[in-house]
Amino acid sequence: MVYCNKESDVADLNGIFEATKDLLNVNNKNLIVNLNIVSDKEIHRINKQYRGVDRPTDVLSFPLLEGNFTNEANPFDVDPITNELCLGDIYICDSIARIQAQEYGHSFRREFCYLFVHGLLHLFGYDHLEEQEKTVMRAQEELIMNKLNITRDGD
Repeated sequence: MVYCNKESDVADLNGIFEATKDLLNVNNKNLIVNLNIVSDKEIHRINKQYRGVDRPTDVLSFPLLEGNFTNEANPFDVDPITNELCLGDIYICDSIARIQAQEYGHSFRREFCYLFVHGLLHLFGYDHLEEQEKTVMRAQEELIMNKLNITRDGD
């Protein structure tokens, strides 16, 4: 389940989350993600504070788990009331996503969903520092987006 700090199309986001878990063979039904939609000033501050990069960016991810996404493997991180295990936090800058959607010539929905997928894959341990990692991560992003029919021209 996706928890969001602002009004958003949570159905889209939950669909993306479930499709990503399916693709990665993650069977935990009690995983959650915190999504924070923030301003360019806020994401700039976070980027500078936690990554040492003094500029705004489109998406940041902060994973809480490494490698094993089961409640049994992380018993101290499970909410005792809801039985939910938090995968981590994603921050998306709304204004940058809107600008990028225009620059890339597709809808805001497509751009926002892509940034969410990108952030999710980081929470699941993917990265793009090395060229080979980048190739694998991009392929996963496209698989997820295509599975949900959120394409550059058809959304």
